[in-house]
Amino acid sequence: MKLPLARVALITGSPGARQQALELELAGAGWTVRKLAFEGIELPDLLAAARGAEAVFHVGIRTSREHGTQQRADAEATAAYAAGRAALEARARRFVLVSTDKAVNPKTVYGHSKALCEWIVEACGAKEDITTRFVAVRFGNVLGSSGSVIPIFRRQIAKGGPVTVTHPEMMRYFMTMPEAASLVIQAGAIGGRGDVFVLDMGEPVRIIDLAMQMIRLSGKEPERDIDVEIVGARPGEKLHEELWGESETVVPTSQQKIMRVSGPIVDAAWLEE
Repeated sequence: MKLPLARVALITGSPGARQQALELELAGAGWTVRKLAFEGIELPDLLAAARGAEAVFHVGIRTSREHGTQQRADAEATAAYAAGRAALEARARRFVLVSTDKAVNPKTVYGHSKALCEWIVEACGAKEDITTRFVAVRFGNVLGSSGSVIPIFRRQIAKGGPVTVTHPEMMRYFMTMPEAASLVIQAGAIGGRGDVFVLDMGEPVRIIDLAMQMIRLSGKEPERDIDVEIVGARPGEKLHEELWGESETVVPTSQQKIMRVSGPIVDAAWLEE
């Protein structure tokens, strides 16, 4: 008896917690997973890796802090475009960009680069002569990722403090890594034509409250055993992250925790300019 071919997914971008979570979720659902980092990778390498893949997930890249801000933004957008082009040429059924709430009303180079990546997905998806479905999935902080405050707070508590918070009113959305990865995969399955989805992150959490709670969970008392210091917001850091902008509207989908974002239309011809 001839066995059916396994479904193949390619995950592109820098290794990290999000890539690992996607790999675990896909493998658990029976997919064969390939991974390709972007360091020193050329388009032929991407095409070879994407060949035979049903879905391509792009998680973004990490660029050196030594790179100039414009260079870092260009690298992020170029990587997303290259991954999307590889998915197109390999005739993958789906291309899914893992985006972030920092793409909304961006105040930093990182946020602007993620917004640009979303525009690339929208422009690619708007093309009439393609079979690949393009989707971007936007969400906030995931617990345990390298950029999360939680591992930072753990290290500071283990050292006896102080625990540093940038601003007393700083608030962020949080979601567990497995839940985010599962919802990203589900969004990729229901969308197409350049859709941008946003995940329902629940209620935002005040960072100073999170710090206090983690200190108490460690068996210590804030301000008595471990100090909490307000160190000031970093340049471009927003007190409240947004999941969609003023020019965007959100509508529900068939999946309870996934919403579709509608905003200004991105012309497919923009990519050719």
